[in-house]
Amino acid sequence: MKVKQITANVSVSEQITSSDLQLLVDSGVQLVINNRPDGEEENQPTSQSIEQAALSLGLEYIYMPIANRNIPNDAIEAFESCMNGDKTIHAYCRTGTRSSLVWAMAQAK
Repeated sequence: MKVKQITANVSVSEQITSSDLQLLVDSGVQLVINNRPDGEEENQPTSQSIEQAALSLGLEYIYMPIANRNIPNDAIEAFESCMNGDKTIHAYCRTGTRSSLVWAMAQAK
């Protein structure tokens, strides 16, 4: 997992696995946002499997799938709402691009 630190409280990456979650916990992440729809690739971990592993480590988890680069307003508003809290956030998708874009659009609001 290659983490890109966007701000002090927000990072993004490509698809994570359950085993990556402990690294996120160790780095201070409190909330994981999954911007990747289930089923994009055949061997991709499901949202449910990542969520279960995240919750078992005490992380909060939000499934906020974005199907393409046309990011819907509700996703932007939801991401903005997450940023308005005091949690350290890690968002992921297939490559990290959609997560970076939704963060930038939420910042621009």
